[in-house]
Amino acid sequence: KLTYFDANTLDYTIAGVTTATLNTNPRITQLPINDVANANVRASCLFSDPNTNNKEFIIVAMDTVAKKIDLETLAVTDIPYPAGQALGTDGEMIQVFDKVMLFRDGQQALEWYPNGRPILSASQAGTTVTMNVREHGLIAGTSITIAGLTHATLVPANGVFTVLAVSTQDQFTYTFTTSQTVTSFGVASATATDGFTLSPGGAYTQPQVFNSSGIGVNILNGEVSLTVAGNTTLFAGDVIVVYETTVPELSAIVGKQFQATSASATNIKFFAPVANLTGIGSTGQIEFGGRFSVGGGFMHQPAAPWGIHFQRRLWVPYYYDQSGPFNAPVYTSRKITDEIAVSDILDTTTFDQIENQFRISGGTADYVVGMYGFYDDALVVLNRNSLHLVKGTLGSLLDCTVKELTSEIGCLARKSVVMRGNTMMFLSDDGVYSLEFLNDYNLRGSEEPISKNIQPYIDRINKNFAAEAVGILFDNRYYLAVALDSAVGANDARGNNSVLVYN
Repeated sequence: KLTYFDANTLDYTIAGVTTATLNTNPRITQLPINDVANANVRASCLFSDPNTNNKEFIIVAMDTVAKKIDLETLAVTDIPYPAGQALGTDGEMIQVFDKVMLFRDGQQALEWYPNGRPILSASQAGTTVTMNVREHGLIAGTSITIAGLTHATLVPANGVFTVLAVSTQDQFTYTFTTSQTVTSFGVASATATDGFTLSPGGAYTQPQVFNSSGIGVNILNGEVSLTVAGNTTLFAGDVIVVYETTVPELSAIVGKQFQATSASATNIKFFAPVANLTGIGSTGQIEFGGRFSVGGGFMHQPAAPWGIHFQRRLWVPYYYDQSGPFNAPVYTSRKITDEIAVSDILDTTTFDQIENQFRISGGTADYVVGMYGFYDDALVVLNRNSLHLVKGTLGSLLDCTVKELTSEIGCLARKSVVMRGNTMMFLSDDGVYSLEFLNDYNLRGSEEPISKNIQPYIDRINKNFAAEAVGILFDNRYYLAVALDSAVGANDARGNNSVLVYN
């Protein structure tokens, strides 16, 4: 530790040394920088592990690593980012379904599966293990933990390894210490666990359609086995749709959806309520495949800056188009800021492109500021200069309707929105407004902002930082953090520095 002596001299102490001979050219070298100690908190969220009862954590995303904080013991665990990846700006983080998603505006999102992902298949040749995990998002050099591989006679390739190479978006390799030839490991309960990985991005490979005939169809005890050629898009757990068939015994399942129990390049199996059948004759056919888009084709999550989870779907602003391969996606601004994108049910990586269905304000000078789940199947979309309601979110996306609630007020800050019963409060240009949703989703707003009694403070909110205002409801009060200038128009605030409280 250096201490000041005078303008040209610094002192430091070396324990146990009384006399030291200096070098010919002594100097103070540049101090090393410890990136791990970086103090920038870029995002955070509450996390509850479904496999741990009554246990909650906070996930904090810093520049070079994320931290999992146990709220009971305060123990801290590192969750690494993909090799070579770091955060340079603030982002947003939410828990959605069985994972935590970290949004990065205009970049691939990061996602973390705390309990790992299922391994579809695994084999080994020499010391190289080839692993198939659906849309793994890994990068060469990333550490990964493999567990649950089995084999009757040989050594399962379980343990902690470094990804050697990434072959496809669903396949990677690593080196195992024991050299052996294994055509297939058992993967019934095998998982691959890692830190944050890259969310799928780039051009989306649309689902395939297959046509099986003759001996390519076998049904035993409800398990339908279909012979296919060149399957590369359907995996175990995916939805299978039977489109049409010439076989009377299978007519009852036309148009129905089933879950694939297994899927290889040459065979797909699923369970359906049909009678046993061996072959369907030379003229019999069944056409089936993955679930099709109801719009302009599926796409991956469009590099959104934030998102919300509502009615088993992920809702995000649709600012960017994407192209390129899975390992080098390119995101291009659409120059459209009033449209939202919606994921498939229980699938945060598959979004349907429905032209103009979710164009909220239809080209007016407006943009999406935030979204908030409301009663039953209705989603409130808060634009900068208007408010809208999306209804019918429980069924097909084609059945959704968008209704303008008001164009008289809009929302200034997404994080200022809170909901108490059927009342919504948020920061607008004129102050804090309180809106009440009545029966049949009718909206009634107060003619004046509820903050009118403190208008002198509202007038001091710095417009450059107003969008960063944060509100929360606690103990029957609305707390709102804002950036207040020292005087109206002083423009000297540098961030949220005051809390306004509404009883």
